[in-house]
Amino acid sequence: MGSATATDPDLAPISVIIQHVPIILSYTARTVISFCYFASWVIRSTLSYPTLLLLPPAGFILSITFYLFAPVIVFFQVLLDVLVFTPYNLALYFLDAVYPLYVFCGVASITGILIGLLAKRLVVQINKVARFEVAGEQSNKRREEQVKWEED
Repeated sequence: MGSATATDPDLAPISVIIQHVPIILSYTARTVISFCYFASWVIRSTLSYPTLLLLPPAGFILSITFYLFAPVIVFFQVLLDVLVFTPYNLALYFLDAVYPLYVFCGVASITGILIGLLAKRLVVQINKVARFEVAGEQSNKRREEQVKWEED
């Protein structure tokens, strides 16, 4: 017998494809690694020489620009501090100072609501019991009156 090939009727078509998967993965991995090396080389070579040539003038231009715009930058920093950061810090300080009172009032309110609901429920139950007893007493009085009236 020979080796298993695509013309061999005993093999399923998927097994022929599976035999080639390791080779395909090997070539794919080599291609990806080669591409990564090439991309790395392109990035390093592109950024190395122009960077050395462009950074000193760019730093000089940026320092001049920041020096010229310093009054505007300081004005906006002060404006931001006055209009945003100071009110935010005041609100934060106030809320931090009031937090214990807020928690106390919240817990007291919740406790008061629960006690009020339980007291209402208790009163309703007591009224039901009282009505039942009063109704029982009234029915007994009516029976006694009916009996007296029938006797007469």
